Amino acid sequence: MIDGLTWNNWFWSYYRFDTRMSGLMIGSLLAVIPWRPGATAASSIGLYSLGILILALVLFRIGTMASLIWGGLIADIASAGLILSLTTAHLTPLARALSHPVLRYIGMISYSIYLWHYPLARALRDDLNPLVALAIVLAFAISAAAICYQLLEKPLKIYRHREAPV
Repeated sequence: MIDGLTWNNWFWSYYRFDTRMSGLMIGSLLAVIPWRPGATAASSIGLYSLGILILALVLFRIGTMASLIWGGLIADIASAGLILSLTTAHLTPLARALSHPVLRYIGMISYSIYLWHYPLARALRDDLNPLVALAIVLAFAISAAAICYQLLEKPLKIYRHREAPV
């Protein structure tokens, strides 16, 4: 946040590794604190957090300093609330919805989706309508990630628990 105010350059601030430090710190804190909310509180925290994330997505424009400073802070806190609500032993309605097999599969290949989407998104973002670019990038990234999972990741996972030859 301070970096964004100092340099007043969205791209410079957004693409630096240390601008993600707040999310890493909040996630680390969530991992070590022993407190978890009860069922009712977890359900409320999760729904409010999801609502705030959706509202932030609609209200903040990407590429502005306000989105970087305030949107990032709001997204960090709301994401922490969502994660906290999902780390309880209680199966809330939100946890049930997020446990759908399709969403679990997308979660399983999400890092690969992230890796595949980036070069294509960078190439298309200035030349196409944003919704058209989004549709193309999503279709390509999910397809490529699914293929990589089936042909590369799954077969390699077999070797993960094998003993090394002596």
